[in-house]
Amino acid sequence: MMNAHWIGMSDISEEMYYTWSDMTEVTFTLWYYNEPNNQGEEDCVEVLTVGRWNDLVCSESFNSVCKKPMEDLGSVPPPDDGCSNGWVAYLSSCYKFETGFQASWQAANTQCENVGGHLAALNDGYETAYISSQLGTDMTGNNYWIGLSQDEFGSYTWVDGSYLWYDNWGEGEPDGNAGKCIMTNTDDMSAGYWYSAPCSNFMPYICERLRYGFTTTAAPPPVPTTPPNNVGCAAGWIGFGNNCFQVNEMDADVRLTWFDARSICVVEGGDLASFHGPGEESYIIDYYQPKDPFSYDGYWIGLNDQAVEGGYEWSDRTQVDYTNWAPGEPNDSGGSEECTESNINTGGGWNDNNCYVVRNWVCKMPKGQAPRTPPPSPPPGTICPSDPEWTYRHPYCYWNSEPTDFGRKGWTEAEDYCHEKGGHLLSVHDDDEQRFINDMVRKLIFLFCVLNNACRQTKTKQKRCKNLTILKCCL
Repeated sequence: MMNAHWIGMSDISEEMYYTWSDMTEVTFTLWYYNEPNNQGEEDCVEVLTVGRWNDLVCSESFNSVCKKPMEDLGSVPPPDDGCSNGWVAYLSSCYKFETGFQASWQAANTQCENVGGHLAALNDGYETAYISSQLGTDMTGNNYWIGLSQDEFGSYTWVDGSYLWYDNWGEGEPDGNAGKCIMTNTDDMSAGYWYSAPCSNFMPYICERLRYGFTTTAAPPPVPTTPPNNVGCAAGWIGFGNNCFQVNEMDADVRLTWFDARSICVVEGGDLASFHGPGEESYIIDYYQPKDPFSYDGYWIGLNDQAVEGGYEWSDRTQVDYTNWAPGEPNDSGGSEECTESNINTGGGWNDNNCYVVRNWVCKMPKGQAPRTPPPSPPPGTICPSDPEWTYRHPYCYWNSEPTDFGRKGWTEAEDYCHEKGGHLLSVHDDDEQRFINDMVRKLIFLFCVLNNACRQTKTKQKRCKNLTILKCCL
């Protein structure tokens, strides 16, 4: 990983028993999520740019951090780093971790203003890594207010007025239902990550102010605002800001899963829609004229928590700086709701839902870009000559399990099951085959098996194949 550095920890002597190379006692660790995982021969430890640790193969080449005892040079006056006593310096800012006085979010910011600053605004990963390194020394488990909050329209903004160009949300965040103000904590597994909390909670806080002798980075000039328009958008697309939106309201039999909908948007040159403020979303909702204004059927947008449960992110990789959840959402009903739909026809409000449910969808792409034409759908399969329960597409036959508890298996059990039926779990080798499979999977995560057309039925009713090298398996 770029910019990672070796540190002196390893488990070379004894597997999963980590020691320091300088033989000092291990009294502190700061592992990244799910680390150490000892994949392969990972016996040495690197520190990532976010300030957390990861085990890695010792033969990798990285920069390193050295440490040695300080020489006794006698009494040396402390250097003037441009920060007052009790404050720490980083780049052009001074920070104070106020632990002696706990306050609500607003009172904490007022206290910071009284000393010439504001609650800390963390604008990039380097600044966050520095703050995390300071929080890592706090063994109290305290949470600290930072200067981020959610306004009445659902947008997240910094108290100094800066835009949320960067985020470091913790698991399950952002969650406006948990509170409108943002804290960072010192927990061993999540120091430096951001979490929502009620603004009235009392806790320590981090102040930030300009470092003496430094100047602030000049803010970019404000972008002139112009009324939303469709200039630069293809016919049927709605323009707002620098982007175009396509609202796809479909008949029930041609709606798509989240994955298929996103594939369509990506093929066209965009992605599922992301929204970054109430004005953007409400304009699209108000401009679009639904075919059925009373329909409660949702529209897929790009927000999802497939990577980390509760850790929502946009599929186009833009920052999560705005949410518009309906009351009680997201609730992860049934433990399988990883994707997000917007109730556009009835005025908005988001709901988390199973990604394999079929819905309408909204695409988004930059202005001035012509949508590409998606490839045609593959022809439907026919009945497999050797077994009517299978679907034939030259030169293979395919089968999928029922969407019931009986049809759900672990990978090894699924492979054994497919093998008993004369095939393997599916392997996919081109876009046409993948689109064919997508047409078979519309509602739930199914198990898929595939048989070669050369398979035949024996007297014992067991399917055999002449050439096992062309049989396939997959989930």
